[in-house]
Amino acid sequence: MQKNYIWVKLYLKKLIMKKKLLLSFLLLMSIQLSSQVSIGNIESRSNKYVPYAENHDVNDFKLLKKTTCYFVVPSGMDFEKFRSLLADIWTFNELKFITTDEFFENQKKYVGLGKSVIRYCSGSIIYDEYGYGTYRDFDLVENGLLTSKFALYFCKKEEASKDGKVKRSMINFSEIFFTQNIKLRHKVIASGPGHKSSVFTAYAGKIDKKNKEEELGLYNFNLGYIKNYFQQLNDKLIKGENLIVKNDVINKSELKKLKTKTLYVPDWMLRKINGTKGFLKEVLSPKELMKKYPYKYLVVSNEEINDKILNKEEFYYLMHTQIYHMKLVSVINSLTGEIVYLNMNSMVFNVKDSDISKLVKEIK
Repeated sequence: MQKNYIWVKLYLKKLIMKKKLLLSFLLLMSIQLSSQVSIGNIESRSNKYVPYAENHDVNDFKLLKKTTCYFVVPSGMDFEKFRSLLADIWTFNELKFITTDEFFENQKKYVGLGKSVIRYCSGSIIYDEYGYGTYRDFDLVENGLLTSKFALYFCKKEEASKDGKVKRSMINFSEIFFTQNIKLRHKVIASGPGHKSSVFTAYAGKIDKKNKEEELGLYNFNLGYIKNYFQQLNDKLIKGENLIVKNDVINKSELKKLKTKTLYVPDWMLRKINGTKGFLKEVLSPKELMKKYPYKYLVVSNEEINDKILNKEEFYYLMHTQIYHMKLVSVINSLTGEIVYLNMNSMVFNVKDSDISKLVKEIK
């Protein structure tokens, strides 16, 4: 009897651990985000490219163009640098800059007909008891979820309800999401449901020691990258074009230039994540990552790439974006922000030889 009891106890313990690992995988799928631009109505929780989206029609673009857009500069960021950066590239509609404090002191001032908002936030649009639509932020890490994004939204129409309250129809028009580093992804998963036991915490802490050099943060929340993302967004808005992630981008004329030009690769792309647990698996050498690439390339820091972008140097750089279970590999022109190559794969979390081979095939 005692032996049977011990066997059943061990079996249940293994079953619980398997469920926790499955939950880890599902949570990781829900938080793998990175910066690329999405223009369309989101049907799921995320990115600048939206995996499942309805196309906006021409009237939506026209309505948005007529609005005054309020850009809420994130707290902790240099207000004047942000204003200077975006004022030079944003031509779609009138753009005004406000601080985060100004926005939260009187949110209703900035939401209504003829107004649009770009704000760094998390969560989704909700309505309060007055029918006022805005973004609600969540305590993301504590809830085992994380979204890091700029959201562009505006009020399409207003109408009075029977009780005299104003109901607003809000459009979540576009989003630019950013990639959490492995340290942050690990923290998010470890804080999620089913992962707060002492056993899991001890296991996670032991594994996370491999990643001592990283601080919690985002891989690509840098002014240079942000400049390119908003250049791309501004260009698509002016042209009235939706941007959907499942549609690959192949600009042959631009890609052919890589036969003689250097492709820059951010060094954080050498870091491979364990797709089911959210831990640092290994760090590749530049040769290991790019062994299928026969042309010139250079693996450099984020700082170097961003300095070159802000100095208006023209070059091409590789980017890896993860949206849920979808991996995006792209090549971006640093001067224009144009995405000259984009390829999407499902159920993959790291850049592989096959991704580089696909790029090479389009360059030839």
